[in-house]
Amino acid sequence: MKKIYIAGPDVFLPKSRYQKSKEEKISICRKYGFEALHPLDDSFSTAEEIANANFALIDKCDIIVANANPFRGQEPDSGTMCEIGYGIANNKQIICYIENTTPMY
Repeated sequence: MKKIYIAGPDVFLPKSRYQKSKEEKISICRKYGFEALHPLDDSFSTAEEIANANFALIDKCDIIVANANPFRGQEPDSGTMCEIGYGIANNKQIICYIENTTPMY
C-alpha cells in the first residue's frame, strides 16, 4: 500500500465546515487504497523535534499531498514548503493544491 504524507498548515487552522479533519483525511486515503501519514506538529514541543519527526514520516512515504494555499499572508506556509523541498530532495512524488489562483500582484 502506497503511503501519502499530508502536508499543509491545516493543523493550525480552526475547524470549519469546509475543512476535513485529520480522521476524515485518513479515511479518504484509505478508501482509495493509500495509507495516510499525518504531520506530528502537536506531539512535540520544539521546532527541531517537529521537523525531525515529520521528515521521518516523509522518509516513509511515496507521495506528498500539500496544501499550498496562502497562510498568514500571501505565501504558502513555510513549514509546508520546507516539507515539499525535503520531499523533492528525496525523490518523492509531490502533489500540491491551491484554491485561489488569482495573481497576487
